[in-house]
Amino acid sequence: MKTSEKRLAPCAFSSRPRVLMALEWYDAKIHEGIAQYAKEAGWILDASMARTNTMPERWEGDGIITLVHEENSKYLPYIQALDLPTVGIGYSLQDHYPVLLGDHEKTGALAADHFLERNFQNFVFVFFDNNTLEKERCAGFENALKKSRKQFHLEKWKNPIRTKTRSYREVRDWLVEQLKKSPKPLAVMAQNDDSAILVLYACIDAGISVPEEVAVIGADNNPLICDFAPIPLSSVDCDLNALGYNAGQILDKIMNGKKPPKSPFLSPPKEVVLRRSTDIPAVENPAIAKAIRFIWDHFEEPINVETVIEQTGMSRSAVYSEFDEAIGSSIAKEITRCRIDKAKKLLSETDLSINEITPACGFSGVVSFCRAFNRETGMTASAYRKENS
Repeated sequence: MKTSEKRLAPCAFSSRPRVLMALEWYDAKIHEGIAQYAKEAGWILDASMARTNTMPERWEGDGIITLVHEENSKYLPYIQALDLPTVGIGYSLQDHYPVLLGDHEKTGALAADHFLERNFQNFVFVFFDNNTLEKERCAGFENALKKSRKQFHLEKWKNPIRTKTRSYREVRDWLVEQLKKSPKPLAVMAQNDDSAILVLYACIDAGISVPEEVAVIGADNNPLICDFAPIPLSSVDCDLNALGYNAGQILDKIMNGKKPPKSPFLSPPKEVVLRRSTDIPAVENPAIAKAIRFIWDHFEEPINVETVIEQTGMSRSAVYSEFDEAIGSSIAKEITRCRIDKAKKLLSETDLSINEITPACGFSGVVSFCRAFNRETGMTASAYRKENS
């Protein structure tokens, strides 16, 4: 039976395309992306399921964007019965409709590159569910390590507790055991932010410092999770907003008579969003790691080489040698680097004057700031602002 024959009455909104957003797994960023495209295309967007988590009865419209948990989702028969142009997000629908997927291998690669930049050599990818997403993100993680041509050791931890209802206490006990016997410093990736949080709690339970001994990264960059974690969590921004927008774009083409894509559309991730859980280079000596952390946390204050050395409990000559070996720079240069990086950010993103930026970055005076900025960047602060704002 044709779609038009199924409807009890003509759609009251037929002058504008009407699209149903049916997200069984709701994400605000995906919603925002779909809404952005809907606004540009002049759609009427039915997002009622975001509030009710139930399909609207006897719905009439022109197209559907959907994301369901599993292929046997209770919502799938309803969506199929509507017999409308439909675009799916995720693996569960790829046998039924044109789909969009996150580029999960690229997500794993971004995380690996982030750790490699911090000179880690020991890596772990944690499998909690052994699902397709985990496998693809781990493959990208591992391939990026191999392409770097750097020396590395990668372990794949697979959760032995395979029940449908996850016991978080048992999983954390398993993680604590794994973490305690692993070489340090260690870089750990989990499939998403929720899973990475479990690794953070396990580190706390084991008395392991993050990020000095174990650095942890998640994916999806949910600020409501990452910013409120026990240690703020670094995460790969998978650009779910763009995923939603692209879903709208593909559906629009199908509703206008164009053929659907034969293969899944891969939506790339955006970047790593740095937070405390990976905000340090890999350093074997805990005292040197403490010194680096002190610089990164206090460079805006009037610190100097002496105050940094005091944090270590080591001799001056030993600190000089090991600090330079750890990050390839002296203490003084690292303090300056942090201050100049902050100055660049303020110059490009704010309207603060040089007089205001100088103390905000830890410099004692405008003259010393201007000299240091020119020396490190090869241009004046004013020229940098003009070029980058």
